[in-house]
Amino acid sequence: MNDEVGKDFRAEEQPGTPRRSGAARYAVKILVVDPVLGSRFSLVRGASQPGFVVDACATPEEAFRHLARTAYALVLADESLGSVTGIDFLEAVETRHPETARALVSGEARFEWKRAAIERAGLIFLLPKPWTVDALRRTLRELFGSTQPYAGWNRVEALRTPRRPADGPSLDVTAGHEVLLRGLLAGLNSCATENEVFELLRSELAGAFGAMRWLWIDEAGGVATRLSGDWALEEAIDLERLPESDLVCLAKARRSVRVARLEVAPATEAEPREAEACLGLGLRVGDRRIWTGLVWMKGGDGAACLKVLRELIGGLQLAVQRIRDARARSLAARELARRVSEDLRTPVGALAHAVDLLRGEAERAGLPAEWVDRISSESERVSRAVEHLEGELLTSSPHADLQAG
Repeated sequence: MNDEVGKDFRAEEQPGTPRRSGAARYAVKILVVDPVLGSRFSLVRGASQPGFVVDACATPEEAFRHLARTAYALVLADESLGSVTGIDFLEAVETRHPETARALVSGEARFEWKRAAIERAGLIFLLPKPWTVDALRRTLRELFGSTQPYAGWNRVEALRTPRRPADGPSLDVTAGHEVLLRGLLAGLNSCATENEVFELLRSELAGAFGAMRWLWIDEAGGVATRLSGDWALEEAIDLERLPESDLVCLAKARRSVRVARLEVAPATEAEPREAEACLGLGLRVGDRRIWTGLVWMKGGDGAACLKVLRELIGGLQLAVQRIRDARARSLAARELARRVSEDLRTPVGALAHAVDLLRGEAERAGLPAEWVDRISSESERVSRAVEHLEGELLTSSPHADLQAG
């Protein structure tokens, strides 16, 4: 046993021990209990990730009120809670809510102390100070990223697609997919640009299926975006610069109306390499295809990734549509602001704008329709007079004389 987050403290399962079933069936709810605002905020931010909902409170009393209203999968408490210790609090949680898993944040380094804490409160893991966000998130995904139940310190399968043996057949990888899909759909809702959508897919599918590289083709612009390695992003690639093998896959993907597995040439003696799978998909807005995506991975992972992408494609379509609609609204708002700004620079525009504001105020105040009509007719008469005066001024200006000369 060491101090790493998520270390398995294995123990014999006692008869009658409550078992958690379906911990990852819905959004995983976590309750953070810490009296210090800064560290409480850090824990909430660290535990927050797609597929997880994190609440927080400062005292054990408030925590029990939360637990009475909500079925939490995990309570994560700091060792120092003021009037009581974190272990005492989590021991009470075990008694009153045995179905809720418990974890402790502590700077205590003594082995005997840790073992006693684990036994007293039935902890599922200890989070040693100082802790890191990556380690905490990885631990939570390993513990709650499976539909299999767990009890005590028995290890739960990690949220990763099972890998096939080096020389064996591909495995059934349906377990845990709904957690991955839920996380992806939650992440898509927070994406503000299409590049953020692409990076989210690259990050999540790289961890689950070993997806090695992505290529997204902007069908309207005729250029490509490439993602590979650790969040590397290369934009505006001319299609003529793409390798012939990529262009062949692109042509096949464009002919398909659904997520499809594309044939890739196997390894040869002249070019020994591990066989790859290439998947293709298209994203549409209305009846127009706007993006064609290609993703390459190890051949044994292709079938599992294909299933996930086919279930995810609807969410991808909605995310892209939402982003495009928001962009169109933003452009329209900027254009309207530009036109109003230009109109207000002229006397007629400023007068018309003022009259429109006055007319709106009159209607909201419930003034008689005849009064509103009078404002409208008077404003039209004044506008014509201002236009005539503006024209006279322009024709009699020195600049007009110079232009005429």
